[in-house]
Amino acid sequence: MSIEITRMTKGLNWVLSLLTIAVIVSCSSDSGSDDGTTTGGNNQDNFNRETMLINWADNIIIPSYISFKADADAMVTATTTFTTTPNQANLENLRAAWETAYLRFKMYLCSKLAKPKKNATETD
Repeated sequence: MSIEITRMTKGLNWVLSLLTIAVIVSCSSDSGSDDGTTTGGNNQDNFNRETMLINWADNIIIPSYISFKADADAMVTATTTFTTTPNQANLENLRAAWETAYLRFKMYLCSKLAKPKKNATETD
């Protein structure tokens, strides 16, 4: 029994030593700058992050915000209509407007890069 424990301890020490070496080797001290370029080693990339961010803003974020604002304004209008004339048809319109605005809001948040879920019980 003690021979098995000794072997296990030696094996565990060996694995821990390898992991420690792997962590030390993988942690490099390249000095990167905020513009996405690095100075030193073979880690230099010439990817233009500014262009990518401008593209995201112009083609994803701003149009998503505009769509969300339009849906939120439609929900406000449906809310006003329902509060002034509370009936079943206006309630259904308000619910539909709320769901549309809620789903658009989830898309606007960009919390996931997938289609938003319609309810909390839906799975990916």
